[in-house]
Amino acid sequence: MHLYSFIPSVFTKGNLCHCNICGYKAKFFLKRGHDFPIIKALEIIGAGKRNVDCIQCGSSDRDRLIAAYFLSEYNNNQLAEKKLLHIAPEKALSKLFKNTFHMQVTAADAKIGYAQFLYGKNVLEIDLCQLPFQSATFDVVVANHVLEHVSNASTAISEIARVLKPNGIAITQVPLSKKIKQSIEALPHWDKQDKINHLGQSDHLRLFGEDFANKLSEHGLKPDFWQYPPNNEMVQLGLNANESLLKSVKM
Repeated sequence: MHLYSFIPSVFTKGNLCHCNICGYKAKFFLKRGHDFPIIKALEIIGAGKRNVDCIQCGSSDRDRLIAAYFLSEYNNNQLAEKKLLHIAPEKALSKLFKNTFHMQVTAADAKIGYAQFLYGKNVLEIDLCQLPFQSATFDVVVANHVLEHVSNASTAISEIARVLKPNGIAITQVPLSKKIKQSIEALPHWDKQDKINHLGQSDHLRLFGEDFANKLSEHGLKPDFWQYPPNNEMVQLGLNANESLLKSVKM
């Protein structure tokens, strides 16, 4: 249950917002994100201050977009016993994969520590640039807003492709600006403020541009953009109409 679930339901239940992961219907979502000038200037998708966090399970718009894809494209039996590697494993999403789709979920992150509060138990501590798994182990890899944090994005993408089975699927959402053709890499001397000014967040090491799909293709992944139909349900889910889900198939 989310940190804010102690808020009396009489004040939160409603029909304006709906979480497709836990099923909660509410009057509002909670705030998340930042409003740094660069986010608006470059129209960074997947960033910005917005009301998107579910009061009950803590899922964000990013999580619900991934949930929407799986719920739309697969029935409960199609993914049963499939092996999924969930990097930086959002607790609500992991439960959906396990309980609804009956997948075998391996949850992992670079640093556990306090994050166990967010991820739950049984999370492996791993380096995405050097995954401790045999090649062609997983049917699905989900790395939701992870690649902007790793030391080397190309190596991390290569590792994701390596551990995927042929025809396996990778979900790799990232903060992305369609206003820049080439991704921006943080320079070695940049401090936290420099990263905020250029990338939109102090702990990001890069901002992806229009070349991101090509970066995936270079490692044997065939990228495809999936868009949730723009309708009233999209509004209720708190999804960004400008954000597509980038799924890639291992060739």
